[in-house]
Amino acid sequence: MSPRHVVGYTFFLLTTATLFIRPGEILARADGWPVFQVLILAALGMSLPAVMQQLSWGNLVRFPALLCVLAMTVAIAISRARLMDWYGARTGAADFSKVVVYLILLVALVDSVERLRGFLKFTIWMIVAMSVLAVLGYYGIVHVHSMQAVIVRGDGGYDAETGGGLVFRQLQASGIFSDPNDFALILVLAFMGTLYLISEAQTLSMRFFWCMPAAMLAFSFALTKSRGGLLSLLAGVVVWLVSRFGLKRAIFTLVFVLPLLFAAFAGRQTNINLDANDTAQSRIRLWRDGIGFIESSPVFGIGYNLYSERTDNVAHNSYLHCYAELGFLGGTFFFGAFVLTLVSVASPEMQRRLSWLGEFILPPTQYAQERPVLTRLPIETEHLRSSLLAIGAAYAVGLFSLSRSYACSTYLMLGMLISMSMLIASQNPSMVARFSGRLVGVIVGVSGCWLVFLYVFVKLVVRAAGHT
Repeated sequence: MSPRHVVGYTFFLLTTATLFIRPGEILARADGWPVFQVLILAALGMSLPAVMQQLSWGNLVRFPALLCVLAMTVAIAISRARLMDWYGARTGAADFSKVVVYLILLVALVDSVERLRGFLKFTIWMIVAMSVLAVLGYYGIVHVHSMQAVIVRGDGGYDAETGGGLVFRQLQASGIFSDPNDFALILVLAFMGTLYLISEAQTLSMRFFWCMPAAMLAFSFALTKSRGGLLSLLAGVVVWLVSRFGLKRAIFTLVFVLPLLFAAFAGRQTNINLDANDTAQSRIRLWRDGIGFIESSPVFGIGYNLYSERTDNVAHNSYLHCYAELGFLGGTFFFGAFVLTLVSVASPEMQRRLSWLGEFILPPTQYAQERPVLTRLPIETEHLRSSLLAIGAAYAVGLFSLSRSYACSTYLMLGMLISMSMLIASQNPSMVARFSGRLVGVIVGVSGCWLVFLYVFVKLVVRAAGHT
């Protein structure tokens, strides 16, 4: 990488830091400063050749997940333009283009196993720093603007002595993480990363060292009392164990690990019900509204950022939110980016089991020529791959109860997986799901099946909750 790109990478790390620690929270006079925009433009200017290489048609054909994210910008513009809202189409596309630039920079600059591992470590430390500030604010030790505990009343439980609704506090951070569930999801990402670093440590002292941030992240996660976060964590742990150690050893380990997790986070996080006072009821109503929006405008959606205007809240389900606002077009781009990325980061064994998809993804003659035995990755790369796959799976599950379709944190995670898929492709180019008409058909079909599942799932949950 050229010296210009090293400087660009430094600016990119600073840009990433502002996602978690906003300068306006440290210095009051910096509140409102466009720090993120300035830093990302500096990173873009110093790394433009690498970015342009990622945007070349040949590269987009090789890695269609990038193409899906770029196409979301078009879907956002179309969703507002069909309403003759040209201003909303322009500003919506411009807003999301910042996220696209961040993703492309990540993929362009994090181009080696060493750099990917280093970027993961940097992200973990930024999340740890944010969690320390949040916990200090939670206990009143320091005062950090917009980093206070959330007070929730009467969430399905009652005080035995007073007979009134229970009052409990949930930890949140700030900015795009100023919600306990959003904060819990990013804590899961960092915690899964520390599990990887602990397992990779060569000495006992280094394992103990990485146990300290892991403990801080687990403590912060418990304070969020997020049930969606717990489901995300469980998914990540299961996928990591299976991918890293195999199915049999994973099942044996889970017999001991799962009871420990449920004991450690016992309380609201493990209490999932449909009581009348539970927050799940409000989410079910929002999901019901989302299904109605999809039925009213199935192809292009009701319009970018209009879900909250119609319901006074977001969908609390990123997939449903995207299908409702951007229609089947935009929802397919969003869901397709996740499917393509997670499959490409799957283990060589899993790719072999899915190799029949090559008959649909590649032309028959090309598939017949490009079906050699897959090359095994170096052990260090393989371990990083299994951890990133677990992080991606955990995040994908977390998005089922959060609306983070356009958040930069989502594309930070997605960018790390795409970078990993590019490193895997350098070893096994024959298994790259190149853009083609066949691939489009597969993604459209998978997206259609997913939308049908969402529709049936929401209808069943609405009926079980007693809503009409």
